[in-house]
Amino acid sequence: MMIALGAWAMMFGALFFMYAGLRSHALMWPPPGVPRLPVALPAVNTAVLLASSGAIALGVRSLRKGERRALSAWLAASAVLGATFLVEAHLMWLRARTSDELSVIRPMRLFHWSNMYLSLLFVAVALDPLLTR
Repeated sequence: MMIALGAWAMMFGALFFMYAGLRSHALMWPPPGVPRLPVALPAVNTAVLLASSGAIALGVRSLRKGERRALSAWLAASAVLGATFLVEAHLMWLRARTSDELSVIRPMRLFHWSNMYLSLLFVAVALDPLLTR
């Protein structure tokens, strides 16, 4: 699991460094003719992911204290937040797919879907030991 999380972190790191390199070498940003990317929905999705991580952390704390009922509640909250993230990400993808103005997002579809696939895979791996007890 640590290798998978490390690989995921490296993928995000590479994307951020690529973006920083492109932006630092551009004379003006965004380049002429490229529409600005939406900010509100990705910001909400980031907040949802952070809240989901917080719910997992609180669930682990509850588990260490032996509070299994609280663990279940925090895991359920994290699952709901994760589902919210996936729905919002799908809505953003649909908007990018159908809008000519946001066609600049289209090349990121592969990255976006691989991110969602890995998210579901990691959740399944994390939940498997809990469900097989």
